[in-house]
Order: sequence, then C-alpha cells, then structure tokens
Amino acid sequence: MIAHKSVRALRYTDATNFQALFSNILSGVYRTMISRLSSLLVVVTFLNVSIAQKPPVDGRWVWSSDVEGVEVDFELHLVAENDKVTGTLKAPKMELDAKVQDGGIDDGNVWFDIEFERGGADVKASFSGEYDASVIEGDVEVSLDG
Repeated sequence: MIAHKSVRALRYTDATNFQALFSNILSGVYRTMISRLSSLLVVVTFLNVSIAQKPPVDGRWVWSSDVEGVEVDFELHLVAENDKVTGTLKAPKMELDAKVQDGGIDDGNVWFDIEFERGGADVKASFSGEYDASVIEGDVEVSLDG
C-alpha cells in the first residue's frame, strides 16, 4: 500500500529571544561603527562567512497533520553536513522516535527516508521537497510492508 501526502513544516524559532539578541548585536555594531569603522568591517565579514557555512535546512521544524482522524504534532530535527542530511522525527501521540536516513540536500531541494514499525508492519516514509529559510514543503510517500 502506498499513500501520498503533501506537508508544510515551519522552522521553529523563539522570536522573543531572537529579537533581544538581534537588538544587542545591533547596538554593539552601532557603537563599534562610531568608534572604529575598520572593526565593523571585520565583524560583518566574519558574520557573513559564519552564516553562509550553515545550510538553511538545519534546525527544528514543526507541523501538525491528521493521522487516522487524530491531529498529530510532528517535530523534525535536521542537521546538514555538506550534501548529506541526518536527524530525527518525533511524534509523541504516535510514540514515534525515528532517525532520518538516506537524506540529502542540493540547491534548495531536500529528501530523506524514515523507517519504523507500526502495528506489526514495517513503514517507510520518503520525503522530497524544497526548503528556504523558514519553510519546507514537499510530498511524503508512505509504504507499508506486512
């Protein structure tokens, strides 16, 4: 049996902490700009290099979906290293805690498999889609064996 479903996950962030951190960074950059313009250029260059090295798919992604008439919350943690993706998928209502396998990224596309057992059957969920800084969208193909 094979089923298809579209999913959309949003990156989880703590906006309050981010706003405070960003505000502190800006005030520090402003003081540095007044006192030493050359130091500011070094800081900005360093920040650009640091940000560019971290793929935007890294992080915690959350969404809810109807599974057999029950609203289930999913939490996906992804870590990208070069063109490979690893991580975990958790759904407490389903007692699901599975590893991301065979994952990859390439030019804004992401794909991975998750395998687990459910009700005596082996389940394989294969995701493929696109991502940007705040959204992953794509399709999941679920196959049951057993």
